[in-house]
Amino acid sequence: ELTRSPRGLPGDATEGAPPSAAAVAAPVVRVLLTGGPGAGKSSALATLRDRISKRGFQVIVVPECATALLDGCGGYDPAWHGTPKHVKLQQLFLKHQMQNEELMGSFAELRPGKPHLVLHDRGCLDGRLFCTPEQWEEVLQGAGATEDALLKRYDLVIHMTTVAAGMERLYDYGLGSTNPARYHTPEQARQADEKVQEVYARHPHIRVVPNFPDFSDKIEAVVRCVMEAVQVDGIMGPREREMIAPLPNSLDRSILPVDFEVYDIQVTYLDAGFTESIRRRQQVPVGHRNGDGGGGLAGEVSCMAAGEPPAVLYEFRQEFQLDGKWISTRKVLTHDAYSVLKQARATTCTELRKQAICFKWQDSYYEVYAYFDHAGAPVPSSCPLRGCHVLDRPRDAPRAAVARLGEDRGGGEGGEGGR
Repeated sequence: ELTRSPRGLPGDATEGAPPSAAAVAAPVVRVLLTGGPGAGKSSALATLRDRISKRGFQVIVVPECATALLDGCGGYDPAWHGTPKHVKLQQLFLKHQMQNEELMGSFAELRPGKPHLVLHDRGCLDGRLFCTPEQWEEVLQGAGATEDALLKRYDLVIHMTTVAAGMERLYDYGLGSTNPARYHTPEQARQADEKVQEVYARHPHIRVVPNFPDFSDKIEAVVRCVMEAVQVDGIMGPREREMIAPLPNSLDRSILPVDFEVYDIQVTYLDAGFTESIRRRQQVPVGHRNGDGGGGLAGEVSCMAAGEPPAVLYEFRQEFQLDGKWISTRKVLTHDAYSVLKQARATTCTELRKQAICFKWQDSYYEVYAYFDHAGAPVPSSCPLRGCHVLDRPRDAPRAAVARLGEDRGGGEGGEGGR
């Protein structure tokens, strides 16, 4: 029986057989960057625009509107605070933000054959930070909006933590600073950061990026989150999973008729309910493999490729139910934070390793998973995943040829080693 992957977003997939590129518009992915003052959003937006455009995407940046409106209309009058005029102002901000997002997003219609990434510099719910709960309800009613509808405007939310939280030396504000328009003190910036994170916590796809000793590492973490959303993470439509016959034990370029990448993912579950985990992911070079045939982790690398070693991504993941729906959140970790969490739960955690084979076929993105114990050996015989692979694919994407690859190429001969 097919089971739906919790990583996919409902409502975005094309129904029926996958159409040709000429028959349907290319995908549009909407990413919201938010966070407290001094988080590095401007740097991230600039980097993303440069990097993603090189991958064939048209990048559209939707700017934050409140500042521009205030600058052009005489600024905020303190006498409005706590009065109906403050509510009216926030309604104007929200309406303008919604209209601006829709207008900028419409530019994608001018290039229907090209995929688009729409980057939002702050979002429609940011006005909630400046209102009491009662005022915010009035704002929503006046704008004809609901929080659920506003959250659905974004496929992915990336919260960048303010540098005022732990890296105060990088936080600059006030007259004489590099950003004289920023007026929050470090303490106020930290409070604002926490409030922003609370506002978007209900989004099903939120990534929290912490501070890194090297600021460039923080920007790289944001770039990886977006690249995953665009290419890997199923964010452009709902996905399904099914068990298939195992692929050959020795992974070289001949096992699939398409180019593919392989990732080794170490998963450490921190609780008995398997709702919290930390993960270490690294790309594995493919081609020169020992094919040990001993039933261990398929195709262990016998030699590393020349040049820089593959980047390692560390994450904390948490899944919880909210209003009857499963919500999955991610937080990028530094190596040190990952090590501390792993050591703190060393006696109670559950570990496994997952091998992910990732490829595109007929304009759709696929992943094939194999699971092992923490040492790379087959999982216990009591585990239903033993002796098979799991195919993760877009809903309604073709599956027959991929699902039969293991059978057609003798995948069963590898037995449990193919896991």
